[in-house]
Amino acid sequence: MTQTAATPAPHTRIEDAQAFALGTAMCALGVTMLTHLGLITGQTAGLAVLVSYGTGLSFGLVFFASTCRSIGWHGCGWGHGSRSKAFFVWGWCR
Repeated sequence: MTQTAATPAPHTRIEDAQAFALGTAMCALGVTMLTHLGLITGQTAGLAVLVSYGTGLSFGLVFFASTCRSIGWHGCGWGHGSRSKAFFVWGWCR
């Protein structure tokens, strides 16, 4: 007897908005705590922290610029990339 996997229902726009808002808030909280303690993280966020320390530019601006290619637009398509960047800018401007 074979079982077929059920296809998951697509997320609604409200679920997408909640996920992006929560993800943005958690990223901001984590980076704020690390930089307040004088620590840095790895990957793209750590590189953005180092560049912002060295140049005096805003962390948000450097992080946004450094992730434009790697998140969304490159692998997941324009729709996901545009939504990701819109919520990132929304969280940064708050």
